[in-house]
Amino acid sequence: RTGIPSNLRGDVWCKAIGNALHVTPELYQIFYNHALNQRHETTAVALTMEDDTGDDSGIPLGAKYLGKEHSMQLIEMDLGRTFPHVKHFAEHKETLREVLQTYACYRP
Repeated sequence: RTGIPSNLRGDVWCKAIGNALHVTPELYQIFYNHALNQRHETTAVALTMEDDTGDDSGIPLGAKYLGKEHSMQLIEMDLGRTFPHVKHFAEHKETLREVLQTYACYRP
């Protein structure tokens, strides 16, 4: 038992879960670029506010109220602590970050 062959998994997933949001490759790319820009902006904001931590979350207080920036911070925090010992998860962390952050920009 090897499961669905790698070269067919994308097609199978699309058929299994559908595309209720009607996301096209072009639309995905647009919001992926937004996510990249947001990640860079969030990093810059966090660096300028790094001494402004008022609780144990590790998120600067000012950054908590910046909308998408907050989502980006939460995604970063969760990626590091979700299944940290699962090899497959660790190998695909960057892909998961990309998808989650792109979706956060598409549907904040």
